[in-house]
Amino acid sequence: MASKKRIRSFVVLFVIAVGIGAWYVSGNRADKRYESKGKEFSVPFKKEGTMEFLKTDSSLIRRLDLEIADTEAQRVQGLMYRGTMNDDQAMLFIFDDEETRTFWMKNTYISLDLLFAAEDGRIVSISRNTMPYSEAPVTSRGKAKYVIEVVAGFCDQYGVQEGDLFAFERQ
Repeated sequence: MASKKRIRSFVVLFVIAVGIGAWYVSGNRADKRYESKGKEFSVPFKKEGTMEFLKTDSSLIRRLDLEIADTEAQRVQGLMYRGTMNDDQAMLFIFDDEETRTFWMKNTYISLDLLFAAEDGRIVSISRNTMPYSEAPVTSRGKAKYVIEVVAGFCDQYGVQEGDLFAFERQ
């Protein structure tokens, strides 16, 4: 009788321990899902200028509000932890020189189109519909001094193509 009681107690304790472990693990996952929605840590858009996408004949494609990342810390932060972004907003990364650029989407909640542009403002390559949270490299197919991030689908919606131009102005 005593051994059956011990076995039953062991089973009950085991089930409780497994339940607590499952609760703990699911609780941590739920917290990560909440954080990944960008609600708790969302960083607001900060307008620092305007930019225009232009066809090669200088006809206007689209004008946008611009946030600028021109320091190392700002470029590292980029659009991480942003919950939303409008299609009339962009982030412009400015580098000191032209070279092949590689970005990733770690801690980036929204899918983006990344446009890589040369010093003269010509778009040398576009990576469309990047995957949120991905650590896979997104690399330019040419040397770029600038990288522009807009919401995914922007380039298709407005017909922005490689070879088009961009110009910007700080506030």
